[in-house]
Amino acid sequence: MTRRIKWLIVWLLLSGFWSVQAGDVSQASIQTTIRAYFAQRFHVADSALKITFRRLPDLTRFKGQAVNLQCHSQNRRLKLGFQTVWLHVLRNGRLLVKLPVTVHVQIKKKVVVANGNIPFHATIEDNMLRVEERWIKDTEVLEKGFGSIDRLIGLETTHFIPGGSFLVQRDVQERNVIHAGDAVEIWVPAGNLVVTAKGIARSAGKIGQYIYVKDATTGKRIRARVESANVVIVANKGTL
Repeated sequence: MTRRIKWLIVWLLLSGFWSVQAGDVSQASIQTTIRAYFAQRFHVADSALKITFRRLPDLTRFKGQAVNLQCHSQNRRLKLGFQTVWLHVLRNGRLLVKLPVTVHVQIKKKVVVANGNIPFHATIEDNMLRVEERWIKDTEVLEKGFGSIDRLIGLETTHFIPGGSFLVQRDVQERNVIHAGDAVEIWVPAGNLVVTAKGIARSAGKIGQYIYVKDATTGKRIRARVESANVVIVANKGTL
């Protein structure tokens, strides 16, 4: 590279000629800046991102100047739907102005959808659900939605789920193996021995949970841990 070419490159840098792209303050460049920000935050391709912009700021006063545009948000957690982001206009790393921009953000994501109405306390089976790729605008679906059916099989619904609904974590729970009114066997470990008694469950519970049972002989109310579908264990051997 000749000395003349080297000096030409230095002159171009000092004159800001290579800042033409950085100095682009058109509406398109503002949208591109904001789209790139959300694509990076959500780790998705631009094609999986849909943003509707409200009125964009007028930056024509910066036209031709060597400025850069950056997008920032006050929301630390990822958020979909309507929100406000801040467009920063900088020159040489120095903030000149920051302006609010209201946007509506959606991303394309695989979600689990109910094929039809699913009753309360129903046990999930694979024919009840399907996986679809949908545009979503609900932050809860983003954070707590399911992307496959396998994790849901055998779980129990926590409420009535209308057909076509996206399933999220609060819609399901581990299935209760004991229900109120069930006959249970009460075990009380005593060294190497186990004392047993018949009882009736007074509340529902999953394996590992504590529920209340009634001793069928004494009528005493006892707190015990669910061991299986018909066995509860009492830690205090003086309970019975």
